[in-house]
Amino acid sequence: MSNLETTPVFPFGHGLSYTHFTEEDAEVAERSVPTDGTIEVAVTVRNDGDRAGSHLVQLYGQDLVGSITRPVAQLLGFARPHLEPGESARVTLGVPTTRLAFSDRTMQRVVEPGPVSLWLGNSVTAVSVPLGEIELVGAFHPVGISDARFVDVDVRVLASTPV
Repeated sequence: MSNLETTPVFPFGHGLSYTHFTEEDAEVAERSVPTDGTIEVAVTVRNDGDRAGSHLVQLYGQDLVGSITRPVAQLLGFARPHLEPGESARVTLGVPTTRLAFSDRTMQRVVEPGPVSLWLGNSVTAVSVPLGEIELVGAFHPVGISDARFVDVDVRVLASTPV
């Protein structure tokens, strides 16, 4: 039996829009985040087209150094602001580091210290805004059921500009 292609036909986030969006002014709040902390990323999304539409802002990460093999890309959070033509919004994602937790060799869920690469993408296969690396600092953080936290999403619509 031969190996089969593992690339998805349609990756998460794949799709067409009837308008065009621009992502700009992306920033990471802190480059050093405690292993039990929150990664905060913000980006301004603008609808440059002549129709209203929704844009899927997706934040991906990769744990660069782990005690076990980690995924090449992991969806950490997303938001879908709906914008009128010429409208823009500031999208902020507060991602708990527990989103990077994994089962270690002893089958305990942990967040390990170390470098994490971050990027925004239109899908898992299309990097639109590289954000660079952050460093998770501190001790190994064991993660229990009570540590499950959701991504905090804040979308603030800014002033509209004529298209």
